[in-house]
Amino acid sequence: MWNCERYIDHYWWENAAVISLFGYHSLLGEGEDSPNLELLEHVSFIGVEWNALPNVCTVAKPIVHHYAGETLDVRALAMAREFDSALLGAEHEGIVGQSCGGGYWL
Repeated sequence: MWNCERYIDHYWWENAAVISLFGYHSLLGEGEDSPNLELLEHVSFIGVEWNALPNVCTVAKPIVHHYAGETLDVRALAMAREFDSALLGAEHEGIVGQSCGGGYWL
């Protein structure tokens, strides 16, 4: 992957290199897919909950939300909103509580 210098200036540089090595050329606009079965037999795919893209590839309870292609400001705002929402949910379930000093307890 690191020797795939062809993708150094690509927006997804490291991902583009892996996608190409795996043979998924259509994702890169480079023709038809020809999966590299020799490489892929050493790969396991994880569930979408580990790399959910809001409004693109979502699940009910994501472990990681990936804000691909978003500006830092948009990412920071979205993560802050999700944190606040998760904290409220945890408070509602009695997992955490707010102390009178403004901190939280578990």
